[in-house]
Formats: sequence, C-alpha cells, structure tokens
Amino acid sequence: HGAARAIDWFAGRGITAPRWYSVGDSRSDYLMADHVHAVGLEAVHVDVRPSDGVLQRPYPVEVRGSLVHDAAGADFLRERVAAL
Repeated sequence: HGAARAIDWFAGRGITAPRWYSVGDSRSDYLMADHVHAVGLEAVHVDVRPSDGVLQRPYPVEVRGSLVHDAAGADFLRERVAAL
C-alpha cells in the first residue's frame, strides 16, 4: 500500500518522476516496484539482499555488487544524489 500512497501523495501535489525506485531486503519488497510498474510508471527495484535470489521482473532489478543491507542502500543513495 505504501507505493500507492506515495504516488498519490506526490500526484496530489503535481509532482511526477521519470523513474520510481524501491529498495528492500525481502522478496515482498518487490511488491512496491510491481505496483509502480503495473500503473504504467517506470520502476527499478534495488535488492539489498540478493543472496536470497534476485527475482525476475519486467523492470530492472539492481544489486550493489557485494554490498548488502544498509551498506547497499547507502551506496544506492550516494549514487542517486551524485546523479542530481
């Protein structure tokens, strides 16, 4: 439900994004990106615990090399900030 609420919150304020990212350490976290993709927006999921196996999805799924959990999340955020 969080992905739907976030999209609605931003849309209600006239804010759009060319791409939506989700980050998670469990298989159920993919559901965030599943929802974003299902409503026709570009989704990317960052799996920060890929040792459980990266799920095949119709959108990109990223891993952060050998980094996991908080270190992987921090690496992803550094990259996104640098891209801005």
